[in-house]
Amino acid sequence: MIKKIFSQRIFLLFTVIFLCMGCSVVDLYARRGKKKSKIINSRTQQCNSFIRQNKLDEALKCATLLVIDYPKNAKVYSLRGQVYFIKGEYKIALKDINQAISMKPKDSSFYGLRGIIKYRTGDFLTAIEDFSRSIKLNSKTAGTYRWRSSTYEMLGKRKEALSDINKYIKMMPKVSDGYFRRARINYEEKRMEESLADCYMAIALDSKNISAIDLKGSIYLMSGELNKALAEYNRVIDLSPKTSKSYSNRGLVYWLQGKRREGIEDMKKAIKLFPKLFPSYYHLGYFMHQENNKKIAKSYFLRAYELFPKLLQNREYILGSAIAPQVIRYYKKELFVAKEYLLSSGKYLYTGKTKLEVKSIHTKPKRIRIGKKFIIAIKYMVSDPSINSKKLQVYMNFRIIKGEKVLFKSGSIVLESKNSVENTRYQNMNPYQRKGSFNIKVTLTYKDKTSSKTIAINIS
Repeated sequence: MIKKIFSQRIFLLFTVIFLCMGCSVVDLYARRGKKKSKIINSRTQQCNSFIRQNKLDEALKCATLLVIDYPKNAKVYSLRGQVYFIKGEYKIALKDINQAISMKPKDSSFYGLRGIIKYRTGDFLTAIEDFSRSIKLNSKTAGTYRWRSSTYEMLGKRKEALSDINKYIKMMPKVSDGYFRRARINYEEKRMEESLADCYMAIALDSKNISAIDLKGSIYLMSGELNKALAEYNRVIDLSPKTSKSYSNRGLVYWLQGKRREGIEDMKKAIKLFPKLFPSYYHLGYFMHQENNKKIAKSYFLRAYELFPKLLQNREYILGSAIAPQVIRYYKKELFVAKEYLLSSGKYLYTGKTKLEVKSIHTKPKRIRIGKKFIIAIKYMVSDPSINSKKLQVYMNFRIIKGEKVLFKSGSIVLESKNSVENTRYQNMNPYQRKGSFNIKVTLTYKDKTSSKTIAINIS
């Protein structure tokens, strides 16, 4: 009996000791976890300090050491990706952000950062997808709405851009930038009163918001209120004496007021500050023509054309923004004179509107065998006279359809396309394991233009 009681007590004693040891082990791991987290946060702050000081090489070394020491932490990859992004090394930045997403796929900030990188590289449709995914995971991050709004603007989708910037302003009502961005969208839509009201609000929140002040000047210019426009451009130049665009705009106002000498001087100042500012050469061409100095006028028009071959389409677009009869008459005369000089110089002038068309689709080989690879050849044409680029980014997706059922849907594929020239895309298709008749629908998108075509195939 005594032995039994003794053995029970010994058992209880060892059980208590074991449990206490377990508690200490759990506590030890918890303390280690907290200590590790503190170390990572401290070193992250150090990296961010380097970034703020623009010491990017030191920041990169700091972030890389974090990745080496903590390879299972998604945020350290995101941090290094940010540094690569700031350095302009977008491909490496994307690699780090993709790694962070693969490790922590429900972190909204990673998708937001990847969206910004895609925006910077001109991959706007994929950027929209990333921003939308980020918002779905966390709808309370205001900056994501701002970035998605800017991306929609680049795609020409101003309705969606306006919706997003309104959400941003609702979340950040005391930030000047939101009102400026909404003012810019309204300006593009010719809603001048709304645009002007937002400019006032942006400037009230930040009296040194140069972009908002400059836009306010442009609203007054297009509305024919030249004295008010001049006051705004003077204000920009006082705040930032090296803003070339404002000298160019002020020079135009001076010219319209009959102050020709001041107008010419301002245009030349603008060119001196930024030698590739094509509107200043364009305006100077007209100024010199009016001064009866046709040789110099021709040289200015040709220089504007060299810098921006879609020059005339750009100026036609600007003409469409004018409201005041005086400004409309001036722009029409200037455009007419520019066309005469460029045509007399034998320059090819881009004309027409933005177009996108899928011309034809066919398969190679024509007879498709089950389990064998095949190719879809897509011939298409895209043209955009409004931008100075020989290459455009077109987005493609395709679907395989059986009756009304979609069997396969691809993601967005970026096509580097020649501007105003017929393009051909050869899309490799994986072997299909089903016999029968199917439809392949190819859809191309460029800005707000969409074109699609469907081909019937038979797999035997």
